[in-house]
Amino acid sequence: MNLLLDPARLNDLYEAYAGAIVDMIPEKWSRLLLYGEIAPGVAKQFFFYYPQDSKEPIHCHDIPELFHLNQNAFDDYWYRSVDVLRTLHKEWEASGESAWTNLTLSLDRTGHFKIDYDYSDLSQADDHKRTILWCYKHLGETPSHPHDKAFLDKHLASEIEGMTIKEERLKELHDAYGFALRQLIPEEWSTVSLYAEAYEKSLNQWFYYTTASDKTLVKAQTIPKRCAINPETFDELWQSALTRLQELWEEWDTTPQLTWTSLILHMDNTGALKVEYDCDYEPLYTLKEPQRILLWEYNQLGKLPTNKRDQAFLDKYLAKTGS
Repeated sequence: MNLLLDPARLNDLYEAYAGAIVDMIPEKWSRLLLYGEIAPGVAKQFFFYYPQDSKEPIHCHDIPELFHLNQNAFDDYWYRSVDVLRTLHKEWEASGESAWTNLTLSLDRTGHFKIDYDYSDLSQADDHKRTILWCYKHLGETPSHPHDKAFLDKHLASEIEGMTIKEERLKELHDAYGFALRQLIPEEWSTVSLYAEAYEKSLNQWFYYTTASDKTLVKAQTIPKRCAINPETFDELWQSALTRLQELWEEWDTTPQLTWTSLILHMDNTGALKVEYDCDYEPLYTLKEPQRILLWEYNQLGKLPTNKRDQAFLDKYLAKTGS
């Protein structure tokens, strides 16, 4: 089973999809946002774009009338872009993994490009209500129809209530995880930076800490040798931390939210703790584990690779992403 998608192939499809969408915009623009969805036998999409120097978005289906375009010609462009959307979905299916059901694409005039994938089961979903929520989240638009507005208000109220309860529970789990990590460090320290991943209930974690005395950056896996700790004792503490991480993942898995695939944790010796979650599966498919760790070390710790192969990968990645 091939679990890795070809990054070059994906990049080609991203460029083709973005290009097909841009071809339908007959004026200068600054930013566009698109929703695409794939279901058995059905592919659908819609997008909004912001004209240059305007804060009012234009809906894609209004373009022919606004610019007096031939509807058939516009439809040709439309179906071409939908074909690319289908091809992109098939690429994920061919990887041997469950493919996404919908995506949100954002693109600006400078070429900055982002796709967020979602794997929710949409078989029983209401298209109209889903569009209301998407437009509110990504465009800040509130529906004018009283019935639609009532739906949105009710949804937001229930979401806020649910998040309040979840945040209380998350704080408990964050504190428990932080405590387990502190048990792994047998010397005075000042900060901890951690990266963790969850994939099909398989979890792993990597972290560094800085010493309080001279701010030395220490890799967690070197602790037994550095501090003369029994490796078996260290492994037990490591597994205890992973158990706390598992509990954190399971808490998300029981909610309607898309479960996180990776997280970044920052902690200091005053007790301050911050966790950032990411629900994007794409890096797990397109990058190998050592490459993901390398990028985290570079982005969060400023660490540079120690060998030419890793440096070449980093240089290529940064050039490709414009970082």
